Amino acid sequence: MELSSVNSKSNTTRPNRRVALGAMTGTSLDALDMALVEITERGLHSCASLLRHQTFDLGALRPRLRAASQGKAFSAGDFARLALDFGNFHAASALAILKAHNNGGQINLAVDVAGIHGQTIFHAPPLSWQIINPFPIARALRCPVGSDLRGADLAAGGQGAPITPLADWILFRGHRPRAIVNLGGFCNITWLPSSVDDAAKINGRDVCACNHILDHAAKLALDLDFDPEGSNAAKGSVHPLAEAALTQALKNAAAQNRSLGSGDEGLDWVNQWAPQLTSCDLLATAVFAVAKSISQAILTSESPSHEVLLAGGGAMNATLCTRIEELVQRPVFNTDVASKVHISARESVAMAVLAAMAWDGFAITLTKVTKRAAVHNRDGLWCLPAPDATEETQS
Repeated sequence: MELSSVNSKSNTTRPNRRVALGAMTGTSLDALDMALVEITERGLHSCASLLRHQTFDLGALRPRLRAASQGKAFSAGDFARLALDFGNFHAASALAILKAHNNGGQINLAVDVAGIHGQTIFHAPPLSWQIINPFPIARALRCPVGSDLRGADLAAGGQGAPITPLADWILFRGHRPRAIVNLGGFCNITWLPSSVDDAAKINGRDVCACNHILDHAAKLALDLDFDPEGSNAAKGSVHPLAEAALTQALKNAAAQNRSLGSGDEGLDWVNQWAPQLTSCDLLATAVFAVAKSISQAILTSESPSHEVLLAGGGAMNATLCTRIEELVQRPVFNTDVASKVHISARESVAMAVLAAMAWDGFAITLTKVTKRAAVHNRDGLWCLPAPDATEETQS
């Protein structure tokens, strides 16, 4: 594979304007999501607008990343090769999105800063590992590249998650308090005060396993990676005993008041009930219990929310979205409708925003959310371009 690096000049055509690149693969391992974001101003006063979002299929990397996240036997060399291959994949994808942004022509848009989440293969604070080799990305983009964005928070005694509330403030603040609900492998919620209120009122937490449960149920029941638009769940009936068992399991995990990760996926419930229920009833029950847990978190929170914005892969599950709206009894929108950030782009856009904030020296997590102490160093691990970097080709 040949990678041509981009020109290292910065974007100077508009004052105080930067272009940030963000990249994210969630625990569901759906794909690599990458976003180009224009950012103006700094810190909590930043404004961000999406320039381009693109999804890249993980291909042969998917089973390797899944095996690593499931604790399969890997040698040191296996991990090193996986991190490098994943870094090279990010680098090639970054150049592809830049080329696509320029309608396939020569790349003339410089990236000023990049935030790369990496793939979470283990998370049980204080231990957490988002595997990635960022050096190929920095070589391709010729800009500061931040990775391990959770590390400083964990070192300060925090949970390292949720990591997105400050980015949500920059992206989704509005005239009324909002709940931003990420329907990913795990569901997390950010509660935003109105834009005229103090940003110190921002709150957030992990809520429950979400797509981990729904996708595993679809795999066992239908031999599908997911239930398309929740169509099979819509045909089923909720089984009361199974629903009560899953709701209680999700409640028990949330009651531990920590971020969710390895071991919290809820797969045991699926394995237990899959042989006892029809495929549609299994999916309907799982969807209802997940929606119920999310809705209870919204309704019982100390932070008010007049409307709910949904994002993440689970927002494509129409049955899940309908159940949430029925239970919360308040307006529910997708982020692409409310804020022009596509539901699949929210986390990659957030990584771009957080990278810009971290590079500027702002803490990117909140004590109120992650329970961390003061962070005394810049968030993230950073790969920096050489001061006299010139254009060249990497083979």
